[in-house]
Amino acid sequence: MKYITNILIFLLVSLNLFAASSFSGDRLREACLAFVESQHQSGVKVDFLTKIYDQKFDVTGVEASFQFKGAKQGHTSIIILFKNSTSIQKTLEVPVKVSVFSKVPVLISNKQQGDIISSKDLAYVEMLINGNEITDPSQLIGKEFKVPVRKGDAIQFNMLKEQKIIDKGDQVKLKVYSGKIMISSMGKAMNEASSGETVRVKRTGGNGIVQGIAYPDGSVVVRN
Repeated sequence: MKYITNILIFLLVSLNLFAASSFSGDRLREACLAFVESQHQSGVKVDFLTKIYDQKFDVTGVEASFQFKGAKQGHTSIIILFKNSTSIQKTLEVPVKVSVFSKVPVLISNKQQGDIISSKDLAYVEMLINGNEITDPSQLIGKEFKVPVRKGDAIQFNMLKEQKIIDKGDQVKLKVYSGKIMISSMGKAMNEASSGETVRVKRTGGNGIVQGIAYPDGSVVVRN
């Protein structure tokens, strides 16, 4: 969803960008900051990734409105729309990085690859985030670290994977579907896997190896 705020909002912060023919780069920058702040309930930090230059128009009565192009935080852009009563005069895209203050779960001790997260591993601190950090602890509990993570670090999705439910060598239930028919048998897992990952299974009593998907109950499903 795109968020559009008319330039009148900036009257509340003593900004008046209504101009007969020109807008200074500095005032546009201030207006962008005010716009971003209006879209967030907590504090924000805005890094401008390009300079905003003065904008001049030959017509009178031009005003500016603002909207996000995409997300409201992280690497995104602010679209500035310059228009008068008759037409759009110009559209300007301003790339920015928006970081937001939020309460974030962090580790109270160092964790290694393969460690499983529990609620006792977490504390909560207020910090600037850019959209990659996990703020909901329910998305962490029971997950496994793919990489070592230090005490005090916020946790990102790319650091985690689902907890292993199948280890290499486990005896697993194999469910092979062909249309509406399901054949169940046992087999030996040839690799470890988390729920949703691919696992190769050697059928019990035979040499054939099939490939399927690990399910949360520890079974492996093959669909032909």
